Amino acid sequence: MSDQPLRGRDTELARVRDLLDDVAHGRTRVLYVEGASGLGKTRLLAEAASLATAAGFDVTETRADERSSYRVMAPLLALLHRLGADRDLLHRLGADRDGRDGTARDATDPMFRHHVLESLVQELERRAGRTPVAVVLDDVHWADSATLAALRTLPRRLAGSPVAWILAARPTSRLAVARPKGDPDTVVLTLGALPDSAAAELAGDVLRAPVDDSFAGLLATAGGNPFVLIELLRAAVAEGLCSVSDGRASIAASAADAVPSLPEVVAQRLEHMTPDMTDLLYAAAVLGVDFELFDVARLLGRGVGQLLRPAQELLRSGMLVEAGPRFAFRHDLVRRAVHDGMPLPLRRAMHREAADTLLAFGRQPEDVVRHVLAGAAPGDVAAARILRDAARGTVGAAPDTAAELALEEVGLTPNSDPRRARTLIEAVQTLRAARRTREALALADEALALAVTPADEASLRLTVAEIHLAAGRYTAALDQLGQALTRPDVPADLRLILLKTKGTAHAFLGEIDTAEAIGRDLVDAAYLDHDPAVVAGAMLFQSHTALLRGRIARAVDLAEAAVERAGHAASGVQLRPLRLPGLWLATVLTSTERLTDAEALLREGQVRAEASGAVWSLSAWHTRRACLLLERGELGDAEAEAEAALTVTEELELDTADRTAHAVLAMVALRQGDLTLAARRLATTDRITPGAAPRPDPWTVCARSLLLAAQGNPTAAVREGARFYEQDAAADLLTLPPGLWPQLASVALRANDRSRAEVLLATLEHLSPRDVFDRAVAASVTHVRGLLQADPEALEEAAKGHELTQRPLAAADAEEAMAGRALEEGRPGDATASLRRALARAVACKATGDVRRLQARLDQEGLRSESHRRRTAVASSGWESLTTSELRVVRLVTDGLTNRAVADRLHLSPHTVNSHLRHVFAKLGVNTRVELTRIASAHTFSQEPLQQE
Repeated sequence: MSDQPLRGRDTELARVRDLLDDVAHGRTRVLYVEGASGLGKTRLLAEAASLATAAGFDVTETRADERSSYRVMAPLLALLHRLGADRDLLHRLGADRDGRDGTARDATDPMFRHHVLESLVQELERRAGRTPVAVVLDDVHWADSATLAALRTLPRRLAGSPVAWILAARPTSRLAVARPKGDPDTVVLTLGALPDSAAAELAGDVLRAPVDDSFAGLLATAGGNPFVLIELLRAAVAEGLCSVSDGRASIAASAADAVPSLPEVVAQRLEHMTPDMTDLLYAAAVLGVDFELFDVARLLGRGVGQLLRPAQELLRSGMLVEAGPRFAFRHDLVRRAVHDGMPLPLRRAMHREAADTLLAFGRQPEDVVRHVLAGAAPGDVAAARILRDAARGTVGAAPDTAAELALEEVGLTPNSDPRRARTLIEAVQTLRAARRTREALALADEALALAVTPADEASLRLTVAEIHLAAGRYTAALDQLGQALTRPDVPADLRLILLKTKGTAHAFLGEIDTAEAIGRDLVDAAYLDHDPAVVAGAMLFQSHTALLRGRIARAVDLAEAAVERAGHAASGVQLRPLRLPGLWLATVLTSTERLTDAEALLREGQVRAEASGAVWSLSAWHTRRACLLLERGELGDAEAEAEAALTVTEELELDTADRTAHAVLAMVALRQGDLTLAARRLATTDRITPGAAPRPDPWTVCARSLLLAAQGNPTAAVREGARFYEQDAAADLLTLPPGLWPQLASVALRANDRSRAEVLLATLEHLSPRDVFDRAVAASVTHVRGLLQADPEALEEAAKGHELTQRPLAAADAEEAMAGRALEEGRPGDATASLRRALARAVACKATGDVRRLQARLDQEGLRSESHRRRTAVASSGWESLTTSELRVVRLVTDGLTNRAVADRLHLSPHTVNSHLRHVFAKLGVNTRVELTRIASAHTFSQEPLQQE
């Protein structure tokens, strides 16, 4: 750190001290320092690190750099290295040396990103358990897209732990990815030019004497940029233009009004250097702000020994400095002045040569991308190949980066090049992975207009169809699939995938007969195949169509057979469209009485998916578990799992839009009586892919319908959910678990639309006898029948069935309907008993909205005593408001376990634990683990959380 005082940054230092004080008391805080090059960001970070060290923080410093700007998560690998992470882990992740020079060996694997994030979270949690931690990361503007996304989510993953994130970057639109808007724990400091008085003080520090008015021109030329000012002053001193008299510094009159700019100063210095020195500087400027002399020598075609003398001269001159094992320019502004001072053709040629030279000596394609982009011209086949290899190496973990590289490769490939079609096809796949579907479709159209092989055309049309299918454009998908299937010489395995996808599209359109007809051809071919993956895929397709046809038991049988054929592996068999056998089986079982089996599958599958690399499925495991927990009335846990699903989707930038998770969150909010929050959750689904889905998924439609009914508009609710009240609506109804079916019937009856409710009942009564024999299905069908026929005995039977099959809120709904019928028949005693049973279930589930409604009904009928009112109160804050799962998490966290350790102990995901902790903090009014531990020490816990652990 410089021995000169930090001038003009008192306000910024005060903000740093405040932030460190907050963190010392247990909070996670983020400080972004933004400003142009030379304004003192690095110096301010050094001061912040010094203050943190003095305050007892565990401080770790690193930086991003231009050389690794296309290397996936390079700054975070460097951070792991400096944190002293396990050597084997560092070796696997490619941070063998300083964390920047290692190759990210697993970056082609989507789980690479997950491993880096989890490793960082665990290490920082471990350290923060002993003392406050400060992570200081400079030059974030050079970070790759995966690092920027991680910097957005890491502070939230560590919320409540005493971790300070102190980051610096030049202003760039890319930083918006890393900085959440409106986050109260994030502080942004924008460094501006130094005030005139501070600039004059800095000049006095450099010259060791206060400056007089003769320096006004030089100060104006520096523009309040501290580094530029220091460089101009040093140049003036070197020229003998400055003098000190009577304790004040002045500058010669000849220089006072004609101060050169920094680039002019650098250019003047280069003019006085030997050719060897300027050659070394030009080559070094191409390589980056810091560099290895070996690389410079190879770029110049010389031996290192030939550069010893010029290198030493440049060190003595101050143009270069030692930076550990490397050389570096004194500042990036100096490097840029040297670099930009070269003629453009020379710069381009040297960058292109640098790419080939570095590759020849073992660097990876992603390490030379910036040189290719700066030096290659259209038609440069070798450069295009480098970009293609770099894109392939990053698409798994950093699809955004891969997409940019793929587009650059397209730009280098002329229209006349026979390789352009293949380049476009690969770019379409990469853009799709990055969720840039509009660009993917545009390039696909261009590729299809070129001469491509039948197999390539069919494969490309399959990709386009999958994009349309994911967006709900089923007709467009079918058009592409139909054209693909007419192509000759399509490989048999690709033809099977095309048929499966086509059948799926027909199924989503409700055209079950057509889907089954396709399925017969598909299954006949698949069952003859020796590959278990093909057979399992056919079984899953059959299971899907069976469910849509309303044959739940048959769907379960086929899904279980597919799981067995796939060997019970969590990663399972990847199908197009993607589906995991275990995940699909759990989804189907959620519509049966076998909720315990479904949860066991989901717990095990979630753990295996994380371990096996099925990264695309992580959010789906969370979402399906959220659906199950909602069905079981465990609202807090359902909310935590749905939030975890959305966190994983954002954290790993998965190519999925999880509307179902948002719908679950909306339904939880409805049960808790927060209609505003429910509406906000559903509004989010409209923004996922604007205008893309003409046929929203059943979960979203159901949630919207229930919201409209709760808002007092049952007629609009029926109109919104019209698809559930159509004949043969089994395909849509069976996408939802049976606990929701009676709610849809109730909405229709509230709208006085009995005919719609009767159609819904008729659809359910057409389920096969095997399915109605399932107690969960039977209870819901009986419940709907009881509502339509106002039959208290049917409703009582339904309530018992719901209770037996672990659906307490559905049982409460049946009891409430029984109470209404009892009041109509003049049986207030029976009504009181039913309402109290319903209320007890709602209280146990912490369904605060249902509780308030049931309490109001009891009060309205004069059926509730004051003692009963006290017993059925549901706390919204404090210890009584915590769920059993939240209490378990609290017990383990306050014992000092990290989120990962808690997750392992409770067989949950760390993301779920993090969601539970956020809810605990909000309910108990605390912000940190320290505060939580303090108040927990004074609280008496029951033994239940530990017994159920």
